[in-house]
Amino acid sequence: MVDFQLPIAAYVPVPYEAEATIGTPSLAVDTRQSTNHPLRHAVLNVIRKIADQQGEETEGRNYLLTSLTLFVTHEPCIMCSMALLHSRVKEVVYLFGMDQTGGCGGSTCLPWLPPVNHRFGIFRWKTTENRLPIDGSIDA
Repeated sequence: MVDFQLPIAAYVPVPYEAEATIGTPSLAVDTRQSTNHPLRHAVLNVIRKIADQQGEETEGRNYLLTSLTLFVTHEPCIMCSMALLHSRVKEVVYLFGMDQTGGCGGSTCLPWLPPVNHRFGIFRWKTTENRLPIDGSIDA
């Protein structure tokens, strides 16, 4: 088992609105290398963590991120962007774009394609420093 993780993290805080759907903030990191599993992206891990948390509260699994904002270090890949679209996230804020694999404006902007039935806000936090460089060909 590899101890090294890609420096990608996803965070969903508890919203200020009264209709909060989660009781505690959720943080997840990319664990593809340590688990040797190609689907353990940080975004998918945080969605799974919220579903597990909500499942304990409602005796079922609820993966919906309605009214929630996701903060992530790197632009979600196309697969993760589709999962966010499916989970009905309110908005996504990321630091570093992924021109070759990004699904929120990098290689495509999945939530704004005409045939999709849900849209979410996309915000890129502009920074002059790049402290978490990742090869642009890696899915984030």
